[in-house]
Amino acid sequence: MSQAAGRVRTFTGSTMDEALARVRAELGPDAVILLARSLSGQKWWGGRDCAVEVTAGAPVDIVDSPPSRPAAPAPARDPQPLAIEVAELRGIVEEMRRRRAPDTPLDPPGIAPLREALAEQGLPEELVTGLLRRVEYVSGASGDDGRARRSLLSLIERLITTSGPVSIAPPKTTRIALIGPTGVGKTTTIAKLAANLRVREGRSVGFIAADTYRIAAVDQLKRYAELLGAPVKIVRSPDEMARAVGAFSRTDVVFIDTAGRSHRDKTRMRELGRILASARADEVHLVLSLAAERQSLFSAVDRFTPLGATRLVLTKLDEAERAGAVLQASARARLPVSYITTGQEVPDDIEVADSSRLARLVLDGPSALRRAAPLRRSA
Repeated sequence: MSQAAGRVRTFTGSTMDEALARVRAELGPDAVILLARSLSGQKWWGGRDCAVEVTAGAPVDIVDSPPSRPAAPAPARDPQPLAIEVAELRGIVEEMRRRRAPDTPLDPPGIAPLREALAEQGLPEELVTGLLRRVEYVSGASGDDGRARRSLLSLIERLITTSGPVSIAPPKTTRIALIGPTGVGKTTTIAKLAANLRVREGRSVGFIAADTYRIAAVDQLKRYAELLGAPVKIVRSPDEMARAVGAFSRTDVVFIDTAGRSHRDKTRMRELGRILASARADEVHLVLSLAAERQSLFSAVDRFTPLGATRLVLTKLDEAERAGAVLQASARARLPVSYITTGQEVPDDIEVADSSRLARLVLDGPSALRRAAPLRRSA
């Protein structure tokens, strides 16, 4: 068994940072973490029996007694800086947190249920931890008086920016383009926005269909246009797009429906970029489905945002099981959210995005927002 010829000390703290600070103060910046574990028996966070214990030692030469049988030589290892050890330690702590017994939480009373709620919405653990550390600092996170929840909602609300509805400024014609992957509901969303503006606000509207790859999509847009008494033009090239937008010079707003190209099809993505350049849209809304898998969502954001997206429309809340994608998509795209949709009904099932409602959605899930007050109908 190894015997250390130098100092080995055990340090405790109510938080991991506190214990590590003591390690560094006593043993210096090159101290090596030997063991980390949760420890019951000390009062922490409002009376709960839970603490952290760290065993560390200063770098020393170690003398081993001869092994009873040959052993493979250990690889050479340079002394690690404390920063690397801290990173490893935090990984250990997170593993401890995942495996901890229900009656020995590492979170304060006001934080533990929030961590569980955010995890249920599909947010990754590192993001959850980052949010909750800020909440602990601001609210104190003691007791169950709701301060931690209010602080978390306020934080999420600040992180999710919104743009308000489409901006119409007659006599100038406003050009609104919707882009995004296949199957996210672009055509239906256009119909909802156009119906609200035409029927409820008396605006003149027009449609341009650039989705010639799907005949059904063009036919669907034509039906909506017929119901609204609005003109529709079909384009297949950048030149046709330029002529089409020019033909709507006396219309309040023109909606441009683009093909739902796969973001992995680079050729068609370049083609879409050229068509959008000819459209010279005032607003380009990237439409994303809340029912999509996280990686698909991120891939769509990364591929479509460079095409000139200025806002986000989040669709299919009615099909989503989790709502963490609201925060993740907004943060990934660095774009404000304009609208959120909750079903297929036209002109209903759409509302102007509101930061406070979106924050509650992220924390409480899709079912909580569906039970909320009636949706705002105005486009």
